Amino acid sequence: MSQHTFSEGATSALQEIFGVKKRTSVEQVREQITTVDRALEIFEEHRDQFRSLGYLSHDLVDVGLPPYGARLVSLFSDVPLEGEFLDIVISLQELESEKVTERWKTFLQEAIQIQEQLAPTPSLQWVIEGLGYNFFSAQGYRVGKGKKPYEGWKYFSEVPDLPRLAAWLMVEQALLSKQEIEEETPLHQEKEVVIAEGVSPQNVQRIFGERGAGILFDLLPEALSQVVKRIELIPPQIKEENATHDRDFKGKMDTKKGTMFLVMTDGLQAKDVVQAWLHELGHAFILGSDRKQQGQRRRFLQATTMRENITSEYARQAYQVLELRFGLEEDFAESFDFFFLDPETFRVQNPDRYKVMEELIQERLPDFDPTEVQRRVRQFIQEAEVGAN
Repeated sequence: MSQHTFSEGATSALQEIFGVKKRTSVEQVREQITTVDRALEIFEEHRDQFRSLGYLSHDLVDVGLPPYGARLVSLFSDVPLEGEFLDIVISLQELESEKVTERWKTFLQEAIQIQEQLAPTPSLQWVIEGLGYNFFSAQGYRVGKGKKPYEGWKYFSEVPDLPRLAAWLMVEQALLSKQEIEEETPLHQEKEVVIAEGVSPQNVQRIFGERGAGILFDLLPEALSQVVKRIELIPPQIKEENATHDRDFKGKMDTKKGTMFLVMTDGLQAKDVVQAWLHELGHAFILGSDRKQQGQRRRFLQATTMRENITSEYARQAYQVLELRFGLEEDFAESFDFFFLDPETFRVQNPDRYKVMEELIQERLPDFDPTEVQRRVRQFIQEAEVGAN
């Protein structure tokens, strides 16, 4: 029932690489889950220091440290950071060099200590950030055997010069201020549907009827569908950019822009559209790194340890072909899809996932009746099938 598939080549290539049977996702999560709760407590203690993600935070992540840049801002709270760049440099020059050195060492020691306490695993990465910013990438430096990535970083062993320090502080502070404004100012945008050049109007009419793709907005209550501001129907020759794996691409959600892309192939059926719509909304449902979304991912993580029966073949392949973090994300999206599209089968085959999905949706929408959405989905598919005939 999934709208995505992996190629046989990707799966066979994986088997050749490993040579032996890879541990199942359940085995991996069970092994890692014992450390997740303690790591989340540590993350919560330092949440305010993980907020800005400026150049310094990115540099830290590249060398295997947490995005701790906002903490440096608080260590230099006696330096005005809202003015011109040269003024910030002058203010730093007015500090005693020993103070600058001491604060930088304190900052670096704290970041290293937090990283060691977090002991990141793929399960923890997913719970903290889903498929968003990877707090634990360590991609920037390669060091000798037995060394930590950050030990190869220039500023691990020396204090940055004042212009660099001023630039880091200035950007981190600017991003913190921007986040505060965005949190206080909700965005309002009218929903719209865009049909790209090359999409057959007859195909759109066949699937959606007179109302067009805008009918998808009505399948879910506003609180669930509000993340989508724009639906773009695109022809099949437009491929998914930066694809991380080989799959039959039928839909994609750009969460930053609130745009849902749906590929309009000639043989597309209404059920395929609903699958893509619900699957991508499943990704959006737990998007973000606030306490609520982290708590939701943590509960679903627990549900995945209860039995080997994974939601769908696509989710199973995602665990096998991709890293565990991506497998968990696709598993959740498939569970969200199945909860609305085929609830009875999902409840029987995956009762643990069904239960946690039901709880998460009801907690966000206490007055919401899931059976009403399930009814709307069935009705849309049935009417589309009748109209096509």
